[in-house]
Amino acid sequence: GDEQGFQPACVRVDLTDGNRDYLIISASAGLKTIQDVNIQLAIDGRLGHCALAPNGRVLRANLLGGNLMTLTQGGTSTNLLTQSEAVFAASIADVEYDQWAVTLDHRPVDIPDPATLAGTRIYILRGGQRTGYTVKSASWSGNGTRLVLENSPILSTQRVDGFARRWLITGAYSPTTAMTSYPDSVAGGGAFDGARIIGRTGRAFALTSGFSCGVRLVDASVGADVLSDEFPRGTKVAIYDYGIGDRIEIPAVASGRSINQRPSVTSQTVTLGANETLSGQVTGTDVDGDTLHYAFEIPSGLSGFVGNPSGSFTIQASGATPGTYQVGIYAHDDQLASARGILEVRITPAPALPVVGDSGTSAAGTGGSNSTSSNGGSSGSNPGPSGGAGGGSGGCGLGSIVALFGLVGVVLGVMSARRITGNPRE
Repeated sequence: GDEQGFQPACVRVDLTDGNRDYLIISASAGLKTIQDVNIQLAIDGRLGHCALAPNGRVLRANLLGGNLMTLTQGGTSTNLLTQSEAVFAASIADVEYDQWAVTLDHRPVDIPDPATLAGTRIYILRGGQRTGYTVKSASWSGNGTRLVLENSPILSTQRVDGFARRWLITGAYSPTTAMTSYPDSVAGGGAFDGARIIGRTGRAFALTSGFSCGVRLVDASVGADVLSDEFPRGTKVAIYDYGIGDRIEIPAVASGRSINQRPSVTSQTVTLGANETLSGQVTGTDVDGDTLHYAFEIPSGLSGFVGNPSGSFTIQASGATPGTYQVGIYAHDDQLASARGILEVRITPAPALPVVGDSGTSAAGTGGSNSTSSNGGSSGSNPGPSGGAGGGSGGCGLGSIVALFGLVGVVLGVMSARRITGNPRE
């Protein structure tokens, strides 16, 4: 149901992200004004909602059952929402109880597409009741609107036990021969006021109230003979929440939200040596003026990288293999819109230490191209076994090593020759 008769109220909710939500509720339409720090919010409607960012930008606005929502900031007033029809009202022209559907006698002015009514909360007024239902689907039906509801229209199912004028006796109670009519002055429960029962011929009967012993009809002229024909004794009768002619109200809903622009972040490249430490700052921009927060996606191998939500970072290159690393940068605003950039980190190798060697002079000669051995060997690029090649310059005495190998070859050759002659004592 929908409560009535309470005083207008406003609640401000301060969220952890700095946003502020204002909720305004009223039992009826009419202008309500709320004054808060630096702002004034006014609505002509039953329910209003306005969400503001820390910088005062309007994030969302919703208005139900009203025509206008106005926000004043810094002396400037802005109409956030306007609509021509605060509440769409219509009468039920047809019912399909087995389909949980009703058809209204005309179409809403401000709704060009009936599909947009899906999920809408509507209210059915009958007797002293105002019952809320949610629309499952909607479509045009001639000049009217067919609504399929999410809830069953049946309030109760009861067994028929007897009849009297304008009374249908149900439950465990049965009239005696002396009780041909129950008194009209008896007060019953109001839950069934305006509800319907449907006879076997399809005729609908409106109820005024319900009792533990039965239900009373609105039409006092309906006698027991009619009721006994429409509702045979022992059968079950369903009591429906609504029927043809009941009023339906659909509070007009206006919604809007500012288009939050996505922030941007600047990619950059930094270079440092293998044993160096470097500090820096990534930069981003937000055209809406929202505060930006940063997060970093650090690749494996770059354990010395530390990033902060403010966008500052520090890199300690020691322990990292020289090379190029790509760190992902994420900048997001207060509305969780984000942008991605790349921080390219280049770590260069440490400089090579100088290597100290000998003078490069060998016993066979100085470095350079192969030269004539001092032992009288043959000259040229292929010296004989008794000669040696020249030493290499600036190296480790390659000429000496080669000469040594030549000497070893001579010794081995002599030893081999002696073994062949068969003289072991020499």
